Amino acid sequence: MENNIIVYEAPKAELSTRRNNYELRIGDFSTTLKRGVDFGKVPKAKTPSLWKSGAEKVLMGYNLAYDTEITDSYKDYNKGFFYYEIKATAYYDGKVVRTGVGCANTNERSFGVAGAFDSANSALKKAKKRAVVDLALTIAGLSDAFTQDIEDESNEERAKEILSDNDPITPKQIKRIFAIAANNEITAEKAKQLLVSKGYASTKDIKQKDYDEVVEYFEKYNENK
Repeated sequence: MENNIIVYEAPKAELSTRRNNYELRIGDFSTTLKRGVDFGKVPKAKTPSLWKSGAEKVLMGYNLAYDTEITDSYKDYNKGFFYYEIKATAYYDGKVVRTGVGCANTNERSFGVAGAFDSANSALKKAKKRAVVDLALTIAGLSDAFTQDIEDESNEERAKEILSDNDPITPKQIKRIFAIAANNEITAEKAKQLLVSKGYASTKDIKQKDYDEVVEYFEKYNENK
């Protein structure tokens, strides 16, 4: 740890699942991390990826000011290649608490066929975003719960596999629906019949955008009888 970084006893960040999102609690602060807005899940990945908006919510929970600066860069105007390294620094009472680092360059596949000079600005923004996410994960100790931003994946095709609203729900979500049904004394067979009555011939027909509504339906089924 750098000599100018003070010892900061940060409150522990706590995550709990709330339907398709996460509830984040840091001391007296609480907020919702929304799927597709603050984080995203990539099939085959063990943990979701934290995005910049989610990282900013984490930093807000610690009430820490932060800034970013370019610590290293390389520019080859003839070849149209640009590289940036960014450091994000969080402060408490004007003193450094933690730092995060992010890098990006214009040779990354995610930039596609964009012009080199257009890509340079995008690479700079991406490096800043990665630094802020790294900072948030470091402060909150959430590296076990989240990976770095999905754009850190070098495989562009995997980045396209983030679950969207129209993707079918996952096996884990299906199990949760039937678990909620069972908790409300609804048999698996009855639950299937109820799903059919709502227009879902199979659980494969339930989309991500429908998941919360289906969960709520079973949670409140006995209340609405």
